Amino acid sequence: MSSSPSTPRKAFRVVIDENMCQGIGYCERTCPSVFTVDKERLMAVVKIPIVDDPTLLEQVELAEQTCPTRAIALIPVDES
Repeated sequence: MSSSPSTPRKAFRVVIDENMCQGIGYCERTCPSVFTVDKERLMAVVKIPIVDDPTLLEQVELAEQTCPTRAIALIPVDES
């Protein structure tokens, strides 16, 4: 049985599909550290494109799940 002293953090790229986003703002309310809404373009903007903090990642995942247009994607960052 082997154990590792620490598990490496997973990092994810946060992406907004500009064709789907309508700027409703659930993401901004759920995770304002990562998302803001451009009021002129009516579109969410990602302020932190790579997220690896577990607490912040939970918030981003919740934003992804609650987005009514499903415009948010989390893409694993290749660590190799």
